[in-house]
Amino acid sequence: MRRRQFLSLLGSVAIATPGPASAQSANRTYRVGLFNRGPESARVSAKCSDLGLTGAHSVRDIWLQKDLGRATNEFSAEVPRHGVVFVRLSR
Repeated sequence: MRRRQFLSLLGSVAIATPGPASAQSANRTYRVGLFNRGPESARVSAKCSDLGLTGAHSVRDIWLQKDLGRATNEFSAEVPRHGVVFVRLSR
């Protein structure tokens, strides 16, 4: 299992970890944590290429159990101060 990390200049971090391959297909899911280490709410973005991902992915907020759409090149979320948004990316 490999982990990719992307750091921005404003104290935001995105970490991606591959999930298990589906039994029905070879497509893998990815779990991504968007972290805001700042003192105020911030929009945290991650480029798919920086996380080692290619192609379009469906984005789902794991904790809210809500689909957030599709991401091809980049995805972002509003993250509360000192908070985290945890999403799953799948093809």
